Amino acid sequence: MLPPAAIRLCALLALAALLASTAAIGQSLSTGQNRVRVELLAEPSTARPGEPFQALLRMRIAPGWHTYWMNPGDSGLATSLEWQLPAGVTAGPLSWPVPKRLPVGPLMNYGYENEVLLPMQVTVPAGFSDPVLRVAATAEWLVCKDVCIPESAAVGFQLPVAPIAALADPRTAALFAAARAALPGSLPAWTATASVADGRLRIALRAPEGSPAPAGEVYFFNATEGQVAHAAAQTVSRHRDGLVIDVPLQPQPVTPVQRMDGLLVAAAGFGPGQPTAATLSAALAPTLPDLGPLLDTTTVGGAGASVAGRTGQPAAAAPSLQDGAPAAGLLLALLLALAGGLVLNLMPCVFPVLSLKALAMVGEASADPRGLRKGGLAFGAGVLVSFWALAGTLIALRAGGEQVGWGFQLQSPPFVAAMAILFTLLALNLAGVFEVGSRVAALAGSLPERKGPAGSFFSGVLAVAVAAPCTAPFMGAALGYALAQPAPHALAVFAALALGMALPYLLLSFVPGLARMLPRPGRWMVTFRQAMVFPLLATVAWLAWVLGLQAGVDAVFGLLAGLVLIALAAWLYGRFALPAASRRSRAIAIGCALGFAVAGGYAAWPSMAADAPAGRPDAARRGDTREPWQAWSPDRVATLRVEGRPVFIDFTAAWCVTCQANKQLVLDTVAVRQAFARVGAATLRADWTRRDPAISAALAGYGRSGVPVYVLYLPGRDAPVLLPELLTRDIVLSALAAHSPSTAGAR
Repeated sequence: MLPPAAIRLCALLALAALLASTAAIGQSLSTGQNRVRVELLAEPSTARPGEPFQALLRMRIAPGWHTYWMNPGDSGLATSLEWQLPAGVTAGPLSWPVPKRLPVGPLMNYGYENEVLLPMQVTVPAGFSDPVLRVAATAEWLVCKDVCIPESAAVGFQLPVAPIAALADPRTAALFAAARAALPGSLPAWTATASVADGRLRIALRAPEGSPAPAGEVYFFNATEGQVAHAAAQTVSRHRDGLVIDVPLQPQPVTPVQRMDGLLVAAAGFGPGQPTAATLSAALAPTLPDLGPLLDTTTVGGAGASVAGRTGQPAAAAPSLQDGAPAAGLLLALLLALAGGLVLNLMPCVFPVLSLKALAMVGEASADPRGLRKGGLAFGAGVLVSFWALAGTLIALRAGGEQVGWGFQLQSPPFVAAMAILFTLLALNLAGVFEVGSRVAALAGSLPERKGPAGSFFSGVLAVAVAAPCTAPFMGAALGYALAQPAPHALAVFAALALGMALPYLLLSFVPGLARMLPRPGRWMVTFRQAMVFPLLATVAWLAWVLGLQAGVDAVFGLLAGLVLIALAAWLYGRFALPAASRRSRAIAIGCALGFAVAGGYAAWPSMAADAPAGRPDAARRGDTREPWQAWSPDRVATLRVEGRPVFIDFTAAWCVTCQANKQLVLDTVAVRQAFARVGAATLRADWTRRDPAISAALAGYGRSGVPVYVLYLPGRDAPVLLPELLTRDIVLSALAAHSPSTAGAR
């Protein structure tokens, strides 16, 4: 006869065995169309209150596909778990095995192929009283091949709870042993030091006394996203007492480098009994220690120039500027920026302002050649200072983590309203409603037309301010390159853009023969001045439309009401604040004008919090079901590419004049729409009218920082086709013709 205690123990063991077999059935496995099959497994077959145990996420990846490490590299997304645990039960972070380097074109990603085991620790509180521990989670990951597909699955397991030592499950013992073996080790006898200097993260690893520096390839995986240039080559210097690894940083790190955390892999190991991969961590030091004489230097890695930012979608073909040596890339960017600045003079955005500048030059050409030269230099200075101010703002915002690009200021409704007010005042001034007479009026309305260096400088400033909606040919690639480079290179590209824009006026100012080609002053100048009122008012109408898309119809009403009050203020000033009027009359007129101007500005100023259904494709906004355009998203692009369809993406914005012109003259024409339908192309529109980090990141992935951008993915081709900023029907039709009609017809 067994004693009562033994009987109770046998009963518990029998119950545990029964529940353990049930738990095995409860372990979940993702199904369906996922490219990755996942399981969440527990190491023991029972759980004991107060005793942590190991679990792991097993991911079996389809051939040719891969998932990502904790730092995915230049693109991708790390796997994550969202837990649903009983009260008091906790789960630790995932432990990451050593990843593989996965170069994709000019990018370098870090991840896993075939199978990866991600262990974590689960802790059951001492007072846990439930008979069964139920652990559940939602696993999310990005799996990529030629395309990237976000996938997820519900996973979990159940374990019987028993007040006995946890029993190991022999069915999973080999998996857990393999998971532990794949994890990086540590180097307690080695000393790591890190510093940042000259755009590089420098790591010194001092070997234990008597141990040589590891031979063979050595590579550092940085654990934090957005810091190092993953695709750049690392330099490994072997010294008598250890190693120094130089890892280039990104030109503008998204995450500030405040310490070094990562994984160092030595192909030949760190010595007998040491691991081949080890985690490293250290605070930054001012300098590195002296490791003795240099023995040799090697480079490792390097997939080409890196592209800053994550796109969350397939790696795009790198723009040509990203290829080749940095110096060649900068030279090409400077030439493109110069050409883009020249062409910008012909764009409709700047025509009203530059026409006023030309009008002033006509008067100065014959009367004051010396003043003409001063005016040309002042105009160039205004253009240069404005472009540098824009570049500095862009660089500062991007360094702070903002996803902004060319034309970002027009994504702000208050800026759009301010521009509408400014152009209204310019139009009223040209119409003769008010004339120069006070500093405020001169600043707001007359300076562009005014002679002299001050007026020329302001003309340059204003021309740049209104140039943002127009991206001229050549500008897109140059600006995309500039904003991914260090500040001196970016400022050089913007300076070339300014030189190109100001060059015609500088030539007219300094080449007498060209100046003599200008028409002589006469009454035609009055007519021309009055005619320029209408392009300016047309610009105001366009800005009101942009504001309506950004902030809704109430904001448009507020703007129009405010402009009426501001026009009244201008009329009061021009009609009653005349020099011949008495001081009292002038004071009353100016006071009333100021009052109406302030009230008008208040009424016209839209709220930043205002929201309108921007971001939807135009078809949805107009309810036009015939329109083939769909809303863009990275997931939608990935899905369509998996289906084998050509995908055309229109990155656009309501405030982008070039975009609207291309839309009306090319993309929405019958011939182009029929061509899209003939090849079965899916057409997506990414609306950047308001700030959208996802679109900004996608543009960065294509090496661009503004719109318009036109991207065509063709079946069977990894790299997309980037079309020029100024489209023609022949350009689009030729690009679509590259897709086999037979393929399209079979669909």
